[in-house]
Amino acid sequence: MTKRDKEHMNAVLKHCNLDVFTYSPGDGVTRYKFARKGLYGDYFVADVGAQAIGFSEAMTWLYGYQQAIIDQHMNEREQNEYKASSSISTNV
Repeated sequence: MTKRDKEHMNAVLKHCNLDVFTYSPGDGVTRYKFARKGLYGDYFVADVGAQAIGFSEAMTWLYGYQQAIIDQHMNEREQNEYKASSSISTNV
């Protein structure tokens, strides 16, 4: 992983409010676990379902998680706009 890769991963982690824990057992492939910020202290304590093997897989998972957050915010915004427009049209 290059310095630029690490900086990019850290930016996405910050946006998603996540921590990442890594483990390199010596076989050339780093394992990644993701958890909500502040919940766990290290890779072996983190009991989470989100795991990735290798940097590419880790970033793919992170991008999907980030997109889910964006989609959730967009859906909430659309629902609020719909509720606001519905209340305006019923008050006319």
